[in-house]
Amino acid sequence: MSDGGLAPSGVARRVRSPRRHAEQPVATPQERTRVVAKNDTFLAKGKRGEVFLRTLRGTTVLVKRRNPSAAVDTISNEAKHTALLNEHGVGPRFISYDPVAGELVREYVEGEEFRKWLPAAVKKDVLPVLVSVFEQCKVMDDLDVVKEEMTRPWKHIIITNNKKALLIDFERCRDSSLPKNVTQYCQFLCGTRIGIILKSKEIIINNKKLLSLAKKYKQNIKNNNRDANATILRKMIEAVTHGD
Repeated sequence: MSDGGLAPSGVARRVRSPRRHAEQPVATPQERTRVVAKNDTFLAKGKRGEVFLRTLRGTTVLVKRRNPSAAVDTISNEAKHTALLNEHGVGPRFISYDPVAGELVREYVEGEEFRKWLPAAVKKDVLPVLVSVFEQCKVMDDLDVVKEEMTRPWKHIIITNNKKALLIDFERCRDSSLPKNVTQYCQFLCGTRIGIILKSKEIIINNKKLLSLAKKYKQNIKNNNRDANATILRKMIEAVTHGD
């Protein structure tokens, strides 16, 4: 069972500022106990958060709450960026954020982590996934959001049951005038581990060309020449899908 979600079918409520959440009161132990008592089913626990499944109006949703032992609250940051990215078709569908309970509720969809899905997948299914992640990274770059995990996104890409790529886990997102999601993803695709897997499927990436394009893409961002990066992205996709 994997955590996932679909791109939003409507416009999600945008959380405009992390400060707005930071100023909200933190839940007391008694309040957290009441939240846990909502018939939630425990799914996983990480350094920063705890994940549960909940039935909401007959639908299973995913609930994230701050790990009580975590030094930093990343749930409000994830709520902010999940809501923002939803407006642009990226990420699982944002449902709500309760700053008092410290819980984010978002869509849950069955799927498989990219690292588990890729080895058994066939070329005709893999190529659209690789392209889709490129496009989602470009959306984040255009929004000046850095995900910080695109050099090793093995666990941060969910392949849904209809073989669509979905980015998840935005707790480490930060705002930056020099976004690097596309360039980090290029580095990932040029790695030895994924290269071996892709080669077994007759997908040969032109690493030299891809890294050269990534350098130009990065320079365009520095020079505030972002319009040129739409063309650069198309060439990157060609370097992956055609190897030339």
